[in-house]
Amino acid sequence: SSLKIEKFIRYDAANTITKYEQIKEAKKFEMRERSANARLFLEEALKQADIYVNGDKIQTSSKEIKARINEAMGKLVTTVYHKLSYIDAAMNESNIRQLIKSGSSQQLTLGDMKSTCNTLALNDVNDYIAQNTMRHVKTSMKSLLDRFMKAPYGFIEDDVEWLVAKLFKDGEIAMFVNNEAVTMISKSEEEIIRYLTRKEYNERLMTEKRVKANDKQKKSVREVMKELYNVTPSSDDDDAIMKSFMGYAGNLKTDLEKFEIHYQNQPAYPGKSVVMRGKALVAEALQMKYSAEFFAGIDAKRDEYLDFAEDYDPLKKFF
Repeated sequence: SSLKIEKFIRYDAANTITKYEQIKEAKKFEMRERSANARLFLEEALKQADIYVNGDKIQTSSKEIKARINEAMGKLVTTVYHKLSYIDAAMNESNIRQLIKSGSSQQLTLGDMKSTCNTLALNDVNDYIAQNTMRHVKTSMKSLLDRFMKAPYGFIEDDVEWLVAKLFKDGEIAMFVNNEAVTMISKSEEEIIRYLTRKEYNERLMTEKRVKANDKQKKSVREVMKELYNVTPSSDDDDAIMKSFMGYAGNLKTDLEKFEIHYQNQPAYPGKSVVMRGKALVAEALQMKYSAEFFAGIDAKRDEYLDFAEDYDPLKKFF
C-alpha cells in the first residue's frame, strides 16, 4: 500500500540493500501513482455519494465535489443556525461607538424608507432580558454572549455587544456595573463604550428590562419644567428629559443657596420658608439616579413643585 511504501522509503537501509537509491526512486513513483489513483477514486465516489444533513438526504445541483460539499455545508449552517439571518447588518466596535455618541437611534436608510437594522435579533435579545426581569433576575453580558453566540443564533461577539448597546440607547433596557446604574447622565460616553466592549466587564455588566415613563408622568415633568424653569424639553427621550431637568435643578439649587445668605444677613426678609421648601424638593430630585424613579417621583409631587413655582416667582423678583 501507499503507507507501506512510504515507511520503506523513510527506512534508512542504504548500507544493507543493493541499489538502494534506484529502489527508493521506483517506490516513490509507485507511491505517487497510488496516491493519485486513490484521490481519483475518492473524488469519483464522492461525486456519486448521497449527502445527508441532520439525517435528511439533500439534492445538490452540482456534480463538482467541492461545490457539493460547500452547498451541503451551507445547508447545515442554515439548519443548525437558523436564526443567524436575524443579523442583516454586520456591526463592530466602531458602530457601537457611533451609536453611543449619536444624538438619536441609528437607522439604515433604504431609498426614502428608514428602518432599524437587525430588528429580529433586537427583539429576541430584548425578550430574553425581559423574561429574566420578570423573574427578578438581572442578565449579564456574559449570559447574553453565551446564549446568542451558540445555536440557533451563531452571532459573533461584536453583534451581541451592538444589540445590547442599541437596546440601551433606545431606552429598552437599563444597565448596571457593580450594582451602580449606568446612564447617559451618570457615565461618560467613553465609559459606556468600555463597559459594552471590554471582556473585563462581561460578568460585571448587568442588564434588565427598563420601565419607561408613561404619558402622565412625562406630562407632569413637562408642566413642572415649564412653570419652574420656564422651559419645555424638546426631546421625548426619558434620559434626555431627565438630564435637562437635572441641569436646571442644579442651577436652581445654587440660586436658593445664594438666597439663604440674604436671610442670614436679614432674617426679616420674606419667603424664607419658600426657599427651604424649594431646597428640599430640589435636593430630593438631584438624589434620583434612575429615570423610572425620577419620573414617578416628580409626578407624585407635581402639585408641590407647581405650588413652589408659584411662590418662587415673586421671591425672585424681590431679590
